[in-house]
Formats: sequence, structure tokens, C-alpha cells
Amino acid sequence: EDGGKIDQETRLFDPNKGETRSMRSKEEAHDYRYFPDPDLLPLEFDQAYVDALAKDLPELPDAKKARLISSLGLSTYDAS
Repeated sequence: EDGGKIDQETRLFDPNKGETRSMRSKEEAHDYRYFPDPDLLPLEFDQAYVDALAKDLPELPDAKKARLISSLGLSTYDAS
């Protein structure tokens, strides 16, 4: 926010102090060495399950804005 440089680092959360602190710095993105966890099984959901979840979600902000503009004739400003 102050225009400073953001360091690539791994941070640790201290629940007692309610703050984070640096654990270690990273030179480049390849230093992170992401790899899949072999103990975690892949999650597989059928389309019916995904559709049921989507049906229960509340109306998303962009869809609500578009609906307010088209159905009520609100301006973009008022619909926001």
C-alpha cells in the first residue's frame, strides 16, 4: 500500500498474538516447490451433485446486478 517491495516469503500465524511473522524468505517462485500430497485422494463429484449445490447458492452479485438492470430498468450505478 505504501509502494514498498513485497518479499516472497512463507509466513506463520501466531494465534496467541493474533499476527503473522516471517518463517523464511524465498528467492524465486520455483523455490516454493509445490507438489501434490500423495495421501490425499482426488475428489470426484458427479454433475447432479454440482448442480444441486449450485441451485442452493444465493444469487451472485454480478447476476443480481444484471437482473436489477434488465428487470427493473435501474442504472448501473443504482444497481451497484
